Amino acid sequence: MNFDKLRLSKFRTYDGYNLPDEFDPPLEHDPNAEVLFAFCTSFEDVVRFANLARNRQTNKNNRLFFIYQKGNKDFHRDHIYAFCDAAPFLRRKAPILSSLSDTYSCFAFEIIV
Repeated sequence: MNFDKLRLSKFRTYDGYNLPDEFDPPLEHDPNAEVLFAFCTSFEDVVRFANLARNRQTNKNNRLFFIYQKGNKDFHRDHIYAFCDAAPFLRRKAPILSSLSDTYSCFAFEIIV
């Protein structure tokens, strides 16, 4: 996966939900991370992971990256965006939508304290 587009250089730590084995960002793994990655396969995943991220936020202005599989007609970017656009604790953050690989894309949001 190509993490260059995510602008992670100002962050040091990450944690995640539902991460596959091959997922290896250029950050140190830490339960009190500044960056949270969530691999989502359903709308329910988006809601659950967003609420988990909000409840365990320990740093100001954490980033939450929702990662989803491209080409899935049952679950795609519009499902993620619909929830996040309505959530008062999430704000879009550049890069808003990025391709990580031929298989995965990613939405970036800031968790508002």
